[in-house]
Amino acid sequence: MNNNNYETMFIFKPTLNEDEIKNLLETVSESITKNGGEVVDSQNFGRRKLAYGIKKQREGAYYLVNFKGQSQSISKLEKAYRLNESILRTLIIKR
Repeated sequence: MNNNNYETMFIFKPTLNEDEIKNLLETVSESITKNGGEVVDSQNFGRRKLAYGIKKQREGAYYLVNFKGQSQSISKLEKAYRLNESILRTLIIKR
């Protein structure tokens, strides 16, 4: 199968400390590799004020994860991210 390049922007709850965010990023990476993908890079964009409230939060911690994966696994990843309460929002796009 052919792997495509994807990037995912996450907005995590601002109440998480650095250790919790590190564990959450490991969980995200594990879910990508479990579904046949490979994490290429991740970047921390820091805490920022949201334009509007999401789940009663006014701030969020932004992270960008670049990965390679198969298009069939994207819906599984989106479902797993929606079920995680520490993730306020996520967006996966094909690069």
